[in-house]
Amino acid sequence: GWVVKLDKSNDFIGRSALLAAKERGIQRALVGFQMNGRGIPRQGYAVYSADGSTHLGEVTSGTQAPSLNRAIGIAFVPKSHEAIGSALTIDIRGIKVPAEVVSTPFYKRS
Repeated sequence: GWVVKLDKSNDFIGRSALLAAKERGIQRALVGFQMNGRGIPRQGYAVYSADGSTHLGEVTSGTQAPSLNRAIGIAFVPKSHEAIGSALTIDIRGIKVPAEVVSTPFYKRS
């Protein structure tokens, strides 16, 4: 809403798609997560529900964080799984590894 003014009468390519998205509302959320098992999440890895049965989305970025001594990442998931502490499972090369949603930024200087 702050980037494109849809209430003006200007017609442009993609206006109808943006209006439809605005009416539907936001379906996904970008969340930070930390791994609770061994493995480093990488871009494109699948994200599943805690029991591993429902595909929720995919990792957009992930790495090992030396200052936190654990693997972290960011992923798009449905709004129903965005709460801090929500359990997730990340498919790392065929092995489903537990993870949980955490607040971002991951590291705060004291």
